[in-house]
Amino acid sequence: MPNPMTADKAKEKLSISLPESSVLFVEQYRKTYKVGSRSEVIDIALRALRERELELAYSQATAQEGEFSDLESTSADGLDDDQAW
Repeated sequence: MPNPMTADKAKEKLSISLPESSVLFVEQYRKTYKVGSRSEVIDIALRALRERELELAYSQATAQEGEFSDLESTSADGLDDDQAW
C-alpha cells in the first residue's frame, strides 16, 4: 500500500551520500514502519522538515503581526462604516 505522504506522481532520481549511522537509521525506520523504500523514508523526513520550516515561518509572521497591532485602530481611517471591509 503506497504511503499517502509520498504520493507525488512525478519522481526524480537523486543520488545522495549519507553517513553510515544515517543509512542505518533510514533502514531501521523503513523496517519498523513498513515503508516501501529508503527513498520514501527520505521523502517523509523532508516533508517533516518542510512542515517544521513552515511552522517556524508562521510563528515568525505571528510575532511580527504584533508589531503592527497599534495601527489597528487607524486601519479604517477615512472610511465610513459601510465602506470598511
